[in-house]
Amino acid sequence: MSNIETSTTPAINAQVQVAEVAHASMCVRNNFEQLAIERETWENTTYRTSNEQLYALLQKCFQTYQAMTGTEDEASALRKGLNDYINTKGYKFNTGTHTLVKIVKCVFGADRRFARMYGGYGYLTWTDNDDIPNSYSALGYGGQAIVWSATNDKYFIVFSNNINPPEIHKMARLWLQSEN
Repeated sequence: MSNIETSTTPAINAQVQVAEVAHASMCVRNNFEQLAIERETWENTTYRTSNEQLYALLQKCFQTYQAMTGTEDEASALRKGLNDYINTKGYKFNTGTHTLVKIVKCVFGADRRFARMYGGYGYLTWTDNDDIPNSYSALGYGGQAIVWSATNDKYFIVFSNNINPPEIHKMARLWLQSEN
């Protein structure tokens, strides 16, 4: 009888191991499916709402910038108020730093995520772009880029999984400066 038990034990052990691996695989698959469902819920609720709030805040930054452009007394007073706020906070800017970059710094503070592209916030908002004169740009998190001319009605829009800003700038500069 011990011979029979000895000869069947390796086969039973192999079946148990296969079953354990299959069970572990199923558990991992179920875990990832549950995590994907949770990610979709987050994406459709908290993340969407957060992005909407960010867009609204950035729109207000841009509106503030637009109100500061011009020569009238109100625009001049707003620029003076911005400079006073900058001095109060102790922020330091280079001489050529664009006003919109200063506004974003005042709103978002020291968070570097909001000041990395184009010398300004370039992450879901508008920035003056020295690489492409007389243009404004927006660079999105997922690889989107929009560049538009300040001197004509041309726009350059890119959707890419692998965005390369210098390459985008070169293509946009050629398109925006072309005669057609």
